[in-house]
Amino acid sequence: MITYANERFCEVSGYELHELIGKPHNIVRHPDTPKQTFKEMWDTIKAGHIWQGEIKNRRKDGRFYWVLATVGPIRDANGEICKYVSIRVDITAQKALQKDNLELKEDLMLNLQAAQLFQIGLMPALRPAQPETLPLPHFIIWQPNQIVGGDFIWHHIEKRRIFMGVGDAIGHGVLGAMLSVIFMQHLRHFVQINGIWTTDKVTAEIDRSLYGLFRIASDRPLTVDAFLGSLDIGRRRLTYTSLKGKAYLVRDNQVQKLDAYPFSFGENLANTAEEHELELLPGDRLYIMSDGIANQHCQDSDKPLGSKAIPELLGKIQSIPIHKQKEAFLERLYNVRGNRPQSDDIVLIGIEIE
Repeated sequence: MITYANERFCEVSGYELHELIGKPHNIVRHPDTPKQTFKEMWDTIKAGHIWQGEIKNRRKDGRFYWVLATVGPIRDANGEICKYVSIRVDITAQKALQKDNLELKEDLMLNLQAAQLFQIGLMPALRPAQPETLPLPHFIIWQPNQIVGGDFIWHHIEKRRIFMGVGDAIGHGVLGAMLSVIFMQHLRHFVQINGIWTTDKVTAEIDRSLYGLFRIASDRPLTVDAFLGSLDIGRRRLTYTSLKGKAYLVRDNQVQKLDAYPFSFGENLANTAEEHELELLPGDRLYIMSDGIANQHCQDSDKPLGSKAIPELLGKIQSIPIHKQKEAFLERLYNVRGNRPQSDDIVLIGIEIE
């Protein structure tokens, strides 16, 4: 039974003091509060301990309010429990904010999941419905650090030729994803629609366009590091232009890093970049990736793995068939990472020449 209530309790509950004194405390009980909550409270305080928890109560007018309650026993001169005291803090506003934040998070999650489907939909090899398979033995790893990310892989197949774009847009999450979508749309426009297969020309056109667009859109530097390659399957010939792209050729178990220019798309410098040509042999393996692997922090160090470790990682999987290398590579990367979270977006494609 209630034997005392202060002015603040009356104000929050909506009752006058005379309406409370002598009444059972369940006068403010809200039906939404589980019975188990009160059982735990009574079991605790009857045992002589202090209980604390959040409780939803009901005002006299039927509206609800939330309190953080701390309840404990008071003992008489003989040490017997004679009454209980409850100190409450009104947390109704905080609970409403939590609810709003939860709804906001749920709404944001739904939007991010929709954005992920859209981003993947622009990557032919990763489309959830009817993915486009490359006509060579290969594997693909695409793991954004968040639900969406700045890393991407795009390709277009025409007869016995493949045009590939593998890149890393600055930033993570939504910003990176937006930039990657813009880049892939440029590739689609110049390669798939306009039929331009010369990588240095595509590079110059995209760089010039992105430079103008990014300068209008933002005061901060917005850039994309990417490798653009045109692979003639029949002739076993690769022509490519790389602006800070990361690509490796493995031949006879020897890992060779392919040349890249030291500037990015969006810096308006690509008109100086030239196309490289590489004659390939049966059994050659190409690996094109973002810097997300090199940026991964190691389990036993605060330092990232680093680009110098990439040839060693690739060398360790060369005895494994290409179609099984995805699992092998990820296992080695997880061993390096340990319990640390993923540090960056990751994209990697491995291709074997037949």
